[in-house]
Amino acid sequence: MSDEVKTYDPKLFSLILAGIPISGLAEGTFMKAERESDNFTDVAGTMGEVARAHQHDRRGTFTFSILHTSPMNDIISAIAKRDEEFNSGVSAVLVKDHAGTTVCSASQAWVKKWPDEERAKDVGKYEWVLRCANLETFKGGSII
Repeated sequence: MSDEVKTYDPKLFSLILAGIPISGLAEGTFMKAERESDNFTDVAGTMGEVARAHQHDRRGTFTFSILHTSPMNDIISAIAKRDEEFNSGVSAVLVKDHAGTTVCSASQAWVKKWPDEERAKDVGKYEWVLRCANLETFKGGSII
C-alpha cells in the first residue's frame, strides 16, 4: 500500500471533436462514455455448467454537457447540421485525462440528436449525445 497522494484535476481533461478542443464544459458530470453491449454474455446449463459468448459489438455513446454560453455549441451544431443536410458529420472523438492514463476514443462518431432546449434563471447546459461505431476505451489511474 502506497502512502502517495494522487490528484484528479478536471482542468487536465480534454475532449476533442473533429480535431477541435471542446471547452465550456458544465459543472457536475461533464462527460460520460459508455459501451452499448457487454463484452461477454453467458448462460448456465441445467447442471450448472456455464458457457459464455464473446460479443463484438463495440458501439458506444459519448455524452457531454456544455454551458449554454459556450461558442462550442455553434461548432457542434454546425457539425450536426452538416450531417443532416449532406451526411457528412461523422468525426473523430478523443477523451483524455492528462493527469492519468484513461483514454476513450472513436474514429467515427456523429451527433445522435439535438439536445433538448431548457432555460432557467441561471446559466444552463446542453447535453450533447454522440454515437459511435467503435468505442475504444482504457480505464487507468492517476499519474500525478
